Amino acid sequence: MAFKTVLTNIKKAIESFSLLDNGDSVLVGFSGGKDSIILLYSLKELSKEYNIKLTALHVNHNIRGSEAKRDETFCKEFCEKYNVDFICKSVDAVEYSKIKKIGLEEAARILRYQAFEEAAREIGITKIATAHTSSDNLETILFNVIRGASTEGLKGIAPKRNNIIRPLIYCSTEDILSAADELQLSYVTDSTNSDTEYTRNNIRHNIVPLIKKINPNAEASFSSLADSIMTDIDYMSGVANKVQTVNPKELVKLHRSILCRVLIRLYKETGSKTQLCSVHINDMVKLLKSYADSDCREVKRLSLPDKINFVITYDKIYFERPSIQTVLGEHTLEYGLNELDNTGAAIFISDNENEIESVIQKNIYKISTHTMLKKSAINDTIIARHRQDGDVFCFSNMTKKVKKMLNEAKIPVSDRETLPMLCDNRGIFWIPGFPLRDDLKPDTTDKTTYFYYLKRGN
Repeated sequence: MAFKTVLTNIKKAIESFSLLDNGDSVLVGFSGGKDSIILLYSLKELSKEYNIKLTALHVNHNIRGSEAKRDETFCKEFCEKYNVDFICKSVDAVEYSKIKKIGLEEAARILRYQAFEEAAREIGITKIATAHTSSDNLETILFNVIRGASTEGLKGIAPKRNNIIRPLIYCSTEDILSAADELQLSYVTDSTNSDTEYTRNNIRHNIVPLIKKINPNAEASFSSLADSIMTDIDYMSGVANKVQTVNPKELVKLHRSILCRVLIRLYKETGSKTQLCSVHINDMVKLLKSYADSDCREVKRLSLPDKINFVITYDKIYFERPSIQTVLGEHTLEYGLNELDNTGAAIFISDNENEIESVIQKNIYKISTHTMLKKSAINDTIIARHRQDGDVFCFSNMTKKVKKMLNEAKIPVSDRETLPMLCDNRGIFWIPGFPLRDDLKPDTTDKTTYFYYLKRGN
């Protein structure tokens, strides 16, 4: 009866969330543990009914030495016994965690999913099935609550995310163990699962048992909670997705629940896989409301996870992920084309206004902006350099701090790293996109020299 219950719950998940389509090829994440054993065995039983083709993928994380090799061998032999295609991929989770400076558990998870997607591309897989259960869902929700996640974290593990499906999402650990015992299926046990130094293991072994003393059906209760929250979130996300304005004063008029989802959506559009915590969302909302209420016109920034900045300007908000690029060094400029490191930009200097046309035709650059100044004023060595702390610029009979000028002009932080300051022995005389220093303005009594700031064309 236990296995029948498992099959019933799997079918419920398949039908409720449209997990499978007729003719799907399914890659099953197969660790050899009790959950993945039941998942693979069950999908094998249902393969004719749903007309699906199965392939099992075992990922060796190379964390547990001989024990990991034992698991790999076990998985291969199990697949041979039940006539399921088998693939094994090896990854180095320890080295990856050191390189990325993340926890070993997180490193293993990232590499595992990368292996899933890689194998799916290689053999033309349409769906990837992982063995997440309602017990895993319970642990995930608790984990998210403890770390301070928003309501997004309360919906737990998604039964379906793109091509990834979780057919066991309505099956508890008790269901799985009973089914394995009934079918007399052996499985392997990961020794690290008992190590409570890992947060999730601590929750599993110490917190969940206390909850189940109060409610033995805690998994079902948390699954019901997750389903309800998911329904509400889907509706509110639909409303938020229709919001297209990025104007601060318009955004603060939105209901907080919608505003938060707009901010989350825009953050995710940067490509970040990190889930924002409620503290990050609250900080963004607080800064946005303060900015709009005070009619501020300076650029404000807030650092977020994954090295992403939340940016507010007078007329828009956006998220920026600073790109890895060369910070502009110091260059002595000469007549002709002066390439500026690997910044994708150059300065072209000429006394002939028409000469720029041939330069554009012969090179990959296009004109970004230009200026002209009187030739007799160029008596010093001219350099292009990176902006420095304390830089000021004198123009139109006033002196302004360069940092404030760039803020007011809404120049992105990432662009400021490569925007050149053109200097003579008196300091900055031109910043591309801004006016020329007063003493260098051309007049009718002198020859003119042309300065062009060029950027790579698309």
